[in-house]
Amino acid sequence: MCLRNLRQFNYRVADIPRRRDWWVKRHAFLSAFLRYHAKQTNKEIAKSLSLSVKQVKRLLEHAAHGSAEVDSLLSFQVRPPSLEMALETALLKNWALMEARVVPTLGGVEESLRLVGRAGANLLASLLHYREDFTVGFGGGRAIKAVAEALDFDRLLRNLPLLKQLRICILERNPLPKVLGVTAETILSPLLRSVDNRIKLCRYNGETNEPKLDAVFVGIGSLNYPDSVHVFIREEELDAAKDRLAGLILFQFITWDGQILPTRWARELRFMPLGELQRMVREGKPVVVVAYGAHKADAILAAHKMGLFNCLVVDRVLAEVLLNCSHYASRFPQA
Repeated sequence: MCLRNLRQFNYRVADIPRRRDWWVKRHAFLSAFLRYHAKQTNKEIAKSLSLSVKQVKRLLEHAAHGSAEVDSLLSFQVRPPSLEMALETALLKNWALMEARVVPTLGGVEESLRLVGRAGANLLASLLHYREDFTVGFGGGRAIKAVAEALDFDRLLRNLPLLKQLRICILERNPLPKVLGVTAETILSPLLRSVDNRIKLCRYNGETNEPKLDAVFVGIGSLNYPDSVHVFIREEELDAAKDRLAGLILFQFITWDGQILPTRWARELRFMPLGELQRMVREGKPVVVVAYGAHKADAILAAHKMGLFNCLVVDRVLAEVLLNCSHYASRFPQA
């Protein structure tokens, strides 16, 4: 039966153009995969693919540099050793993160914001690189504003020819913008007024027919300014919880013992519940916290303990505090 079908299609192996080219491309890809992903030696690769070590070396050169038969399969970005790179490696290892980006801590707040914003924008661009369709949620705050401004949406689209649809979802609604700071709505609406129609703006309402989020970028609030806490939490709730409060994400307070406190503005804010962030983390989707300054350490430590994020973009000073957190251990509940 198979032979008859082949004859009906008049199939001839000779019709495949330049079979050697296909062999080289296939084996260059397999060699690169085994060398750089499976961490095999050239000798092990040669045994796996029934090749000589000399052939494997030549195929890896094809993969790395390209040739007349094979386009370059590998892209290398070499960074010189730095303290920031060492901190990234330590965060990835010690905190079991998907991604960590650490930028230098420079003199002023504005420069720190610019650097973490650019690093966050680069992280989002890398997530979009091979995607045709993507939905990303944004919270508010100055760090997220820096990310959005660094994205330069028109340039981003020019660099992503494969991307057909990018949905940007606002994850909170702020009824008191002058009191509660920079919201996702005020950040994104002006930036998206005149961009390509491949980008769509939507708002989180908690409905089942909403597009599923592929990634989330949020800032994190500290409690360095106690008077502002009264804006969010009723007096009786504050008295009971003030010693347990660690920070807030998407206008929801988190405590050292892993609780999420309701705010007095919950109905008006219409924020994305933090349980959704935890679900995304469990599913392996990127949930990125962008922050700067050592004063954010308490909030980030509590959020990490609660499983609220799996990617981190911070400045060097904050990264150092997070990795030297033994003096915070007593604040955490015992597992």
